[in-house]
Amino acid sequence: MVVEAGDEEAGLLAFELGADGSAAEILCVPNSGTEGEPSAGRRSRVVMDGPAVFRRAVEAMGDASTRVLQRAGLAPGDVDLLIPIRPTCASSRLPPGAWASTPPGYS
Repeated sequence: MVVEAGDEEAGLLAFELGADGSAAEILCVPNSGTEGEPSAGRRSRVVMDGPAVFRRAVEAMGDASTRVLQRAGLAPGDVDLLIPIRPTCASSRLPPGAWASTPPGYS
């Protein structure tokens, strides 16, 4: 989402919302839904390859940011602050200020 202060009533300049199920095996709940044989005693749990999920999320966010800026008619240098949503507790292990900074490749 790109927002900008102004004197006019406007709205969002651009946004992107998406999902990618192409790597479902890195974040899934096996034996859930209609997958597998039904069983009264079946217990499901989330299975996640955390580093792989994080890498894909970071890459997807960079790509989405580029598309949103293009739709808004802006360049990376026009961005004063980037505040991504913290999707996991893994982001709490990043250095302070890492989330409120310009991403790599953006100056």
